[in-house]
Amino acid sequence: MTDTDFGTWVRENLLLPLGLHETRIREDYTEIIPGLAASYAWRGAEPGYFEDTLVSSAVGAGNLITSVNDLLVWADYLMNARLYGGILLDALSEQAERPPADRQSGYGLGLYVGEHRGLRIVHHGGGTAGNRAYLMLFPDQNIRIVV
Repeated sequence: MTDTDFGTWVRENLLLPLGLHETRIREDYTEIIPGLAASYAWRGAEPGYFEDTLVSSAVGAGNLITSVNDLLVWADYLMNARLYGGILLDALSEQAERPPADRQSGYGLGLYVGEHRGLRIVHHGGGTAGNRAYLMLFPDQNIRIVV
């Protein structure tokens, strides 16, 4: 067992070794993060937009803050990493079957898989408060799109 908090452990053992220097687990929602974009959402009435600040410190399935630059580094890692002699992205793209038995679930191990205009894609998005991110990979064409 370790006395290291979750965010520190993730940063030291996963993020920094992968070169993700602008990514962190935000364990304290009051923390000021330099360069973090303000988060807004549409109210639907005047004055329209309002600040949509995340006020949660729950970590694990959320509160991962990153940048477009780091998301590109992550995309490169997914496209090129090997695991036990195979390509990591292929392992993460394995889908569970669902009834009827010949139908795929469309979801691998943490990533959506499918086709876009006849090309194989692997993708996932995320969001918290008014911030959004999206990663789309075209593995056969070696193309990465991050927003």
